[in-house]
Amino acid sequence: MIDNNLRFLKRLEPLQIGDFLNNGTVDSISDVKLYEYIDDYLLVFFFSTACSGCLPVIEALKDFIDKRPNANTIVLFDSPTENVEFLKEYYSNKTTVYQMKHRDMEKVFNVSATPSIFLLNSVGQILFTQIGHHGKTFDQIEKLLLSIVSEKEV
Repeated sequence: MIDNNLRFLKRLEPLQIGDFLNNGTVDSISDVKLYEYIDDYLLVFFFSTACSGCLPVIEALKDFIDKRPNANTIVLFDSPTENVEFLKEYYSNKTTVYQMKHRDMEKVFNVSATPSIFLLNSVGQILFTQIGHHGKTFDQIEKLLLSIVSEKEV
């Protein structure tokens, strides 16, 4: 009975390694698409101020980009404009930060949970994906990056 009543609910299947992250618009004013940021790879982060689990990842990303300022990263952030500007300053403009509503994260990129992290290869295929954060997240990412590019490029 319950299953029949809930047929109208649409579940998003989480993206997996080997899937492609959609080449959606990250800046509708300038019509900038996600894949415009890809070179050999791209690290994509989905954050929200409504997400208590995002803070550890936001802080860990800061440590990561301070250690690896050439890392190719982008953050899509569900938050008011003033928080987006604060995050840009927090990261010392070492990563690109765009404002994106959570419903657009779902609609455009099929990402329903924050924080979500994706490492894409040069054609947008997912090499690493994680929802949430644990202490070894960036160690795993770093190992994958070093298999893609040389030490000086990360």
